[in-house]
Amino acid sequence: MVPEPLAQLTSFYKTPNGSAIYAAERSMLKRFLPQFFGYFLLQIEGPSDLQWLSSSPIRNHLYYTEAQQSLQSPVSCCGSMRALPFDSESIDVLVLPHTL
Repeated sequence: MVPEPLAQLTSFYKTPNGSAIYAAERSMLKRFLPQFFGYFLLQIEGPSDLQWLSSSPIRNHLYYTEAQQSLQSPVSCCGSMRALPFDSESIDVLVLPHTL
């Protein structure tokens, strides 16, 4: 089950205003992501079906969600937002689309 705030955010991006915001956010990411090098890029929550990360030269994209049975795809891992299951210095770039 997708948490209500995530479902609302996903629905919002399908509206005309949401589409405009998505275009602006994607433009900013397209401008800045190519500057970052690394091995792992992690997106925490947000719509996973959008092409946020396509401009990144980093090829290992992970998607983390709190939803146990997310309708979003692909989900790399899920768990608590209070205790992210990643070692220090193991993620090179972090994208938080719900805060953009």
